[in-house]
Amino acid sequence: MSHIRSIALSFLTVALTACASTPMPTEQLAVADKAVERAQTAGAAEYAAAELATARDKLQRARTGAEDRSLPAIDVAHLAEQAEADAKLAEAEAHAGKMRAAVAENEASLRALQEEADRAADANTAVLQ
Repeated sequence: MSHIRSIALSFLTVALTACASTPMPTEQLAVADKAVERAQTAGAAEYAAAELATARDKLQRARTGAEDRSLPAIDVAHLAEQAEADAKLAEAEAHAGKMRAAVAENEASLRALQEEADRAADANTAVLQ
C-alpha cells in the first residue's frame, strides 16, 4: 500500500513541477490584447458593448492568472484565446453596426429626395393645369 502511495506522490510531484515550469503564454496574451484594441477602435463600445466587455473580462482574468500564477498556463492560454475570439466578434459586430447605420442614413436621404421630387412634380403639375 505504501508503495502505491509513493508512486502516487511521485506522479503528483512530477505533474505539479511540469505545470509550474510551463511558461505563461505571453504571446497569446499580447494577441488577445491587440484584438481587444482593434475592437475598441472599430466602435465595439457603441455597437457590441456586451461582446467587448466579455473579451475584456476574459483578458483581465488571463492577465491576473498569469501575473499571480493563480491559473495554470493552459488555462491562461484558453482564456486569452477566448478573449481574442470575443474581441473579433465584437469588432465584426461593430463593423456590421456601422454598416446598418450607414444604410439607414442612406435610406433616410433617399426618402427625403423622393419626397422633394414628389413635391416638385406636384408643383409642376399644378403649374401646368
